[in-house]
Amino acid sequence: MQKIKLFLALAALVVLASCGNDSSNDGYDRRPMLEFYASQIIAPSFEQLDARVATLQTRANTFTQNPTEANLLATQTAWDSAFSAWQYAGAFSFTPSGELPIKLADELAVFPVSSVKIESDITNSTHIFTETTADNRGFLGVEYLIFDLENNNANIVSKFADTSRQNHLKLMLKKIKNKTAEMSNSWATNRSQFVANDGTDAGSSISILFNNFVASYEVLKNYKLRLPLGKAAGQIQAEPTKVEAYYSGKSLKMMQLHYTTMKNIWYGRTISGTDGAGFKEYLENVEGGTALISATELQLSKIDAAFAAIPATPSFSAQISSNKTTLDALYTEVQKNTRYFKGDMASLLGIAITYTSGDGD
Repeated sequence: MQKIKLFLALAALVVLASCGNDSSNDGYDRRPMLEFYASQIIAPSFEQLDARVATLQTRANTFTQNPTEANLLATQTAWDSAFSAWQYAGAFSFTPSGELPIKLADELAVFPVSSVKIESDITNSTHIFTETTADNRGFLGVEYLIFDLENNNANIVSKFADTSRQNHLKLMLKKIKNKTAEMSNSWATNRSQFVANDGTDAGSSISILFNNFVASYEVLKNYKLRLPLGKAAGQIQAEPTKVEAYYSGKSLKMMQLHYTTMKNIWYGRTISGTDGAGFKEYLENVEGGTALISATELQLSKIDAAFAAIPATPSFSAQISSNKTTLDALYTEVQKNTRYFKGDMASLLGIAITYTSGDGD
């Protein structure tokens, strides 16, 4: 099966060339909502991500200079923290002006990675990362280098006696840091552009936000759940190695954080849980919105319960064999919610769906 690349979930978004500022006649003032998203959710998400990547760089530099198990553990902990922050920021793959940064998710979060490509790059001292298929870099490329399936840190440390491996890790992280710094700086300085573009046309901020939200939910459903569970078109069996964060065994944690982000965006909640004006409040101001809110919240409670039914151990990939019925139940509930987050909400709010997953929902 062709490698699954997360950016494909975003690549189907239309080119948002028009940035019309015409306000819709729905009577809802979107500017306070857009201001809340920009200043309290999106900008802080990228600020947090960039800061945690900086910490990861520091820990990795210390580790490569002095490869010990203690320094490796510190690097692994910093990776966990940084990749957790990506789960919050990853839904916002656009700048305040509405531009879609080229292959942001492709550069940072492709899975599964190709261990063959990564090892070949190290052996040949190829540290340029110019391939169009990005399954040899990003957070999951770093994960492959600093974790292993046996949790054998002594073995990982021994491999880092190789200076080419050290350089490869540092250059992977430099590339990640360049991307996160670019996005963090953009949202810190230019978010007024996002707030000002308060119409509902295809180039408006609300349309861009909504379509990226939908695309991110499809990544959760289709790539983090459906693919490893073997439910994608053409699959004949489950493929546990295709989970996100396979080598660290943190797939379930990252999936839960991703789902929490989806809820936060819908409710209009900050990372810390502070409520503001979100899609829920927007729906409260349109005909039929109250009924959709009730249906959505009921389905979200079912997804919450499905997640709660999954034990923290063993790893998600291991449970695909030992606990598949429970995991299938989670996928079913996530799938059911697609209509509420996607088609029904777009219809009531008058927002065009410019993103398509091609899976028939």
